[in-house]
Amino acid sequence: MTGVLTLNSCPGTEPGTVLPKSNNDWPHFIRDVIALLRPRGCKATFFLCAHAVSQGADGVEAIAREGHEIGLLRCNAADRRLATRDGELGAISTLRATLQQRSGQPITGFRDSLFPLEYTDLARWTMLAKAGFQYDASVIPYESGPDRQISLPRYPFRVVVGGGGITEWPLTTAKLFGNLIPLNCSPSARSLPYWFVRRAIQANNEVGWPAMIVCDVADRQELLMKLLQDCALGTLEANVRCQKPEELTTVRLKMERAPKPGKQPCVTQQGKPEP
Repeated sequence: MTGVLTLNSCPGTEPGTVLPKSNNDWPHFIRDVIALLRPRGCKATFFLCAHAVSQGADGVEAIAREGHEIGLLRCNAADRRLATRDGELGAISTLRATLQQRSGQPITGFRDSLFPLEYTDLARWTMLAKAGFQYDASVIPYESGPDRQISLPRYPFRVVVGGGGITEWPLTTAKLFGNLIPLNCSPSARSLPYWFVRRAIQANNEVGWPAMIVCDVADRQELLMKLLQDCALGTLEANVRCQKPEELTTVRLKMERAPKPGKQPCVTQQGKPEP
């Protein structure tokens, strides 16, 4: 099995935090996760929020030292509602610059747990492109709930923005009793049995894509240990980088889609070469 491992890290209990187990001891959880990944040489993408950055540089530097990727996480709904689009662009750009300075690595990925993406309005993706991001991992394409995105592709696609674009890597889903269920291992689906997680990863691999696995650094470490035994895991940045735009479904303002040819998964860790 092949997958991309993403970890949300959002310490504190400020209004809008979406991770119920998060707290100010987040560097401790970071170190625990890194210790699990190190023996197997696996790399992961850690999405950090503004509050995580404000708590100090220790956690950021620890992630960067181990060669893991750092992405930007937005999880405060109150700030987002108050911000105009120009103000939101400035806030995101500033935080991205701060993360780059503290980590010493380019920040190319973005995730927003409550990001209101509409296929008829590319303003949000345009904002991310202007802020300097190369990919987004916010879309949840499942068939129930108030924030469902069933109008968007289930698998990675390219959003055309001006002369460039943004690669979108949706959360992996699997069918259960006729419904699409998101492979969100935390916090809303902590009770997912391991057989279902395996099934979702295998189903994604069968159509040619590594599965995107979402965990919280403070939760489900027993699940992470099982995944490390069964799955070759890489970062989102590494997998996005090896995707060719012509191999991706293209999403335009009117949802004009280009056919997606078959392809092989790309995972760059555990000694597995890129195709």
